[in-house]
Amino acid sequence: MQFSPIDEPIVLFGNGQPPVHPNEFLRLNKAGTILCTDGGADKLHKLEFKADYILGDMDSITDMDNWMHAEKIILEDQSRTDLEKSLTWCVERGIKQLSLVGCSGYRDDHHQMSFLLLSIFSDQIQMEMVTNLSTIYCVHGSRNFECTPDQIISLIPKDYLTKIKTTGLQYPLNNENLQYDSQGISNIATESRFSIQTNGPVWVILNHPE
Repeated sequence: MQFSPIDEPIVLFGNGQPPVHPNEFLRLNKAGTILCTDGGADKLHKLEFKADYILGDMDSITDMDNWMHAEKIILEDQSRTDLEKSLTWCVERGIKQLSLVGCSGYRDDHHQMSFLLLSIFSDQIQMEMVTNLSTIYCVHGSRNFECTPDQIISLIPKDYLTKIKTTGLQYPLNNENLQYDSQGISNIATESRFSIQTNGPVWVILNHPE
């Protein structure tokens, strides 16, 4: 099974807090393919979206009749979360771009693991995690972002020795590491786009404009 450009954009829907923000519904409405962990299937059904693929051990779906049309991908490894198993499956299928929706909130441990998995897999898949509050990326290298002037942007390096260079932000960094753990929080976009260049993984959080 392989995915091609005609299947894109691809969304992976998880078992976290159901979406309420328009940015999340925009990803779902524009999706060419929707993947869903089995733990999130009932939530996706309540939102009246249909998954093309359900991934997991299928023990969390209340009514399997709702998903007769979807292809079931059995992922039985109980030592890993559904999200990690699903992302591994995506890598193995050659998926290059992916939006995560419904993969945050509810439990702090799961939310923290979602951040970590974003950093682990972003070198293999260009990913974004869209939540009720923000859109989150993990950048290792160079990337440009579209944004809204005055939008709050936060930068959190995985390792605080990481060198960061930015443009288009009110408090620029010039190939330097953050001096304080919280220094990268609540920067502000000054233009309609900004850039970041790093020599290590950095979580880039674009808080949704109010």
